[in-house]
Amino acid sequence: LQELRAALSELRDRARSGDASSWEIFAGGCDSRVVVGAYGKGRSSSIQINGLLLQCLAWSMLGGVKMVLVWISNHSSWTHIYLTIKFANR
Repeated sequence: LQELRAALSELRDRARSGDASSWEIFAGGCDSRVVVGAYGKGRSSSIQINGLLLQCLAWSMLGGVKMVLVWISNHSSWTHIYLTIKFANR
């Protein structure tokens, strides 16, 4: 749950500071296969994880931010690097 809470925090911060006239896509590395799988599928058997996933959905929809999680081995130093792409509405 700690990894999903960290991802939700990043998503929330980007949604709050984002521009409403454009969409932002960012990718983040996560060393939890459970979190990456649940986020990719959009659901989990865990009630706690489902609650956090619903919060991610709400912040993503209302804030114009799309988060992509990629599984990275915990032996890698790339875990906290984010890639951001912004799209302007036309």
